[in-house]
Amino acid sequence: MVELVQKYLAIYRKVELEGWGRLEFVTTVAQVDFPNRLLHAPGVALHFDDRATTSQLFTEWLATEAAISATEAEQTVRTFVDRFSRELAARKKIDWVGWGIFYQSNGGTPRFQSVFHQPLLPDPVKAEKVIRKGAEHRVRVGED
Repeated sequence: MVELVQKYLAIYRKVELEGWGRLEFVTTVAQVDFPNRLLHAPGVALHFDDRATTSQLFTEWLATEAAISATEAEQTVRTFVDRFSRELAARKKIDWVGWGIFYQSNGGTPRFQSVFHQPLLPDPVKAEKVIRKGAEHRVRVGED
C-alpha cells in the first residue's frame, strides 16, 4: 500500500487520508547565500500535515489501480491508516526511504521529517554585480 500511496503522490502531488494526514509536494522559494554570493534555485519538497480528510479521488484511483471495488478500496485505506498508526505508536519511527521519516511527537501526533528536496537547477548560480563605468543602469521593481 505504501508504494500505491507514493505512486499517487508522484502523479497528483498530494494525498490525503483521514486519520493519517496530508502529504504533498510544495514549491520552495529561492535562497540567497550572501557571504558566498550564491543564488540557490527554488525547488520541490515534501510537506506533511496531520489534519486531513479522506480524499474521494484517492479512493477512486486506488479502486481503479488495484482493480478492486470502491468498498474494498475504502476498507484498504482504513486498514492502511490503522496499521500505520499502530506501527508508529509501537516503533516511534517509520522510514520511507528516499522520501522521509514519520515519527511521533511528544503529544502523540504524527510528524514527518522530509529528506526529499529536488532543486529545479542542480547547482547554485554565482551572484556577481556587474557595473560598467560610464553606462546607464536601471533598477527594475515589480513584475513585467
